[in-house]
Amino acid sequence: MASSHPSRPNPSPKRFPFFRPSSPSGHSAQSRRSLNPVRPLRSKRRRISISYIGPAATSLGTVMSRLTRTRAARLIIAAAVLAAVAAGIYGYQNIPALSSNSRIQWGLYHKEPLQPPDPPPEGAALLQKYQGLYIADTTKKTVYFTYDLGYEAGYTSGVLDVLRDKKVHAIFFLCGHYIDNESPLVNRMLTEGHSIGNHTAKHKNPTQLSADQVKKDIMDLQTPFEEKYGVKMHFYRPPQGEFNEQALIIAQELNLHAVLWSAAYSDWQRDQTIGKENVIKTVMGRVHNGAIMLFHIASADVPAALPDLIDTLRAQGYTLGEPQDLLTFVDPSGAPPTETNPTETNPAKTNPAKTNPTKTNPVPAQ
Repeated sequence: MASSHPSRPNPSPKRFPFFRPSSPSGHSAQSRRSLNPVRPLRSKRRRISISYIGPAATSLGTVMSRLTRTRAARLIIAAAVLAAVAAGIYGYQNIPALSSNSRIQWGLYHKEPLQPPDPPPEGAALLQKYQGLYIADTTKKTVYFTYDLGYEAGYTSGVLDVLRDKKVHAIFFLCGHYIDNESPLVNRMLTEGHSIGNHTAKHKNPTQLSADQVKKDIMDLQTPFEEKYGVKMHFYRPPQGEFNEQALIIAQELNLHAVLWSAAYSDWQRDQTIGKENVIKTVMGRVHNGAIMLFHIASADVPAALPDLIDTLRAQGYTLGEPQDLLTFVDPSGAPPTETNPTETNPAKTNPAKTNPTKTNPVPAQ
């Protein structure tokens, strides 16, 4: 039979077992190639043909078939399969629910008044895993005030006045601007018994940073704060309410507890005020047992509504909790460390009455 290619001889049946001169069905070799063409690659390396795949697969199948004919071989193969399945199950059970880079956006679904909201389940699980929290004891009518301060809008002093007069303590999550430019406010917060939390130096979204960058943004605030005031930080709040497992791991390594929130409203925009009556109505519609409440101090609404808000909460049987009590939900020892290294700018230096830690001083300076 003539070759279909001028420079290529007819394929040998020994070299190309798929090309047979005839077949049981009566088709010639040429017709079989037209029905099921298996041709060498049309490149310069024409000796490499995909037709070799067939003999290789057939040979492998023959070997496996012969191996499984003996009882010992079948037992070995069965044991290998069982070991692979067991390893797969074990590995699946030990795969973390989230990778270090999975992004969590902290958003809450408020179902009905006086009931805790539904948090992002993955985020709540990560907080629990790394000794963070977003809610306190839901069996007790206690709420906790926290404030995020990315910048100073001029209303913080008014809030401090109300908290002092009402004998309420809060956590103020500060950014680096306060350490650099607002020392009188920070001194007053500490002197009046409030806690200072780490809101990072530059307020960068931790889910968009490397591990080294996350740590740097935290430490660029924490180190100068502790050196300047001689007080250790215990709380961390990720900027923009976004975090991932990596950020919580780093915070835990730095002995910080991530604190999110379970009640909040849109109060961070300076030009969108709603009036103190609406502030109180909105907050009271979302308050619940064990609430950790988030506020910003971006407008006059906050200090204006705060006195009546505190009175309304107390009238309904709520207690304003001490920030240090939150540590009991994440740390079995409960109390924060007392060993600090006070400096000349430590407010306790000018107020000897504060040198003995008391329940009203959540971050005591020794």
